[in-house]
This record gives sequence, structure tokens and C-alpha cells, in this order.
Amino acid sequence: MSHYETLGISKDATDQQIKKAYRKLSLKNHPDKGGDPEVFKAITEAYSVLSDPEQREQYDNPAPENPFEAMFGNMFGRQSHQQQVRQCEPIQVQLEVTLNEVYTGASKEITIPVTTICDQCEFVKCDRCNGSGVVQVTRQLGPFQQISRQQCPGCHSGHSGTGCDNCSNKGFVQENKTLNLDIPKTIETGNGIKISTEGNELHNHVKGDIIVFFKVKPHPDFTREGVNLGYTLDLSLVEALRGYNKIVELLDGKKIRLTFSGVTQPNAKKVFNNYGLPGGNLTITFKVILPDKVSPDTCVCKT
Repeated sequence: MSHYETLGISKDATDQQIKKAYRKLSLKNHPDKGGDPEVFKAITEAYSVLSDPEQREQYDNPAPENPFEAMFGNMFGRQSHQQQVRQCEPIQVQLEVTLNEVYTGASKEITIPVTTICDQCEFVKCDRCNGSGVVQVTRQLGPFQQISRQQCPGCHSGHSGTGCDNCSNKGFVQENKTLNLDIPKTIETGNGIKISTEGNELHNHVKGDIIVFFKVKPHPDFTREGVNLGYTLDLSLVEALRGYNKIVELLDGKKIRLTFSGVTQPNAKKVFNNYGLPGGNLTITFKVILPDKVSPDTCVCKT
């Protein structure tokens, strides 16, 4: 699909018609309003090319690329004539969760500061960078020229004009975004999830992502190794010799009853299949607590 078809306009559309079509489609297909991020990206890219007279001319009349020129252009920093639509840098945050929340797959709210386009001022495309937010800078290096791209000094990410008091003439504002995250049941410290196009927003950019890294707090009773859990159950000397009747509360609040009428050796283990995290087991290790002294009245033998 051509850029003209993406915007729903003809090849002889005026600049005003291009801008009007872009505004209408970008509002309709914005991810914040339930639109497809890929469709929004295509709309933004089409507008970026067709709103620039030079890029539009090259798009309408592409010239075959000279391989020799392309090779040296890449070596010395020449950029492609067709401007690529950039995406805002992702926001990275850390979320601390408990092992109980991981075990149950709980939901948790997280509030993140994000940059959004000001909706109270009119966006005016910067003439200096043509709304791209970057300019090309040429430096002479001996017999060669180095061309690099730098942030435009005359605008804020492609936006120029007076803006408004609400955004202090920047064209964007800071606000807090609250998200409800479902905690994956196998998440470990250092793992992360990406929430696409929910992050920062700037003019002529695809909306950025949010990357949430998890930190799982140690549990006072349960240990973890991958998807397997461990638990240490204390037994008195009498319980180790005569047997025991114990209740262990799991991470989701459910309880299992353990009964035994024989002798339990110190550090004996009992495995409960599928009582760990998904695909894992729970191993209970029995720890025998010896008394500091045994009185004559203490009897551990059955009568």
C-alpha cells in the first residue's frame, strides 16, 4: 500500500489536504483510543514523507540507487532520503512483588510518569527540521564530508510555535499513568515484560513502550529454585520419634495436613508434585529441634 493510499488521498493532494487527512486518521487510529499501533505507525510514516516536498518528490519519482554511492554514503554517514519514523525511548521501571503474588498470579497497580502531547495547543511543524526533530550537520574531515543527525536546536521534537501555558510552550506535558499488571506466575527477579505503545508520546514519533522489570522479594518461610519451592518444617524430638500431625499453609492461603506415626530422620524430605509454581513441585524438609536438656519426666517412648 502506498503512502497516498494509507492516508486515503490522491497523488495530487495539496499540503493542506495531506495534513487534514493525517490529523483525522491519527486521532482515529491512535493506540490510546484502541487503534492498531502498526496502522498508526504507517500513518505517521506516510505523513512524514508526504509532508516534506523533497521527500515527496523522491517518493513519487524514485531514482535507482548507485551501489558505489550507497557504499560511500553508508561509510561517511549519509542518511537515507526516506526519513524513518522514530519511536520514543522506552520507559524502564522496577516493580517489587512478593512470592505470594507470583504464586497466585495476582494483579498489581503501578503508576508511571509519562510524557504526552498537549491537547490544549496547536501543533506547528518546525520549519528548520520539517517536523522530524533532528537536523543534519555536515563536518569537513580532510577530503571527505561527515554527515550526522542531531537534535534540532530550534524546536521541541519537531514542534514549534507559541504553544500554550498548559505545556509551557513545549507542546507536551507530564502526567501519571496507572496500569493494572497481571503478574506472570513464573516471573523471576530481573525478568521483564514490555507494554507496547503505553509510554512517552512526542510529535512525529511512534508512542514509546514501557518495560517493567520485576524484583521478587525473599519469603520468610518458602525458598525458590526456578519453578520449585522449598519449605522447612520444624519437629520436636517427640514428634520426630512418635510421629506428627502438622498443617502447612501454602502461598495462596490453602492448607495441607501432614500426618505420620513413625520415626522421622533429621533432614528427611517429602515432595508434593505440582504444589510449586506452574510445572514445579514443593519439597518439605523436616528439621528436628533437639531440646537443650531432657528431664527425667520426659518420655519419648510409647507405652
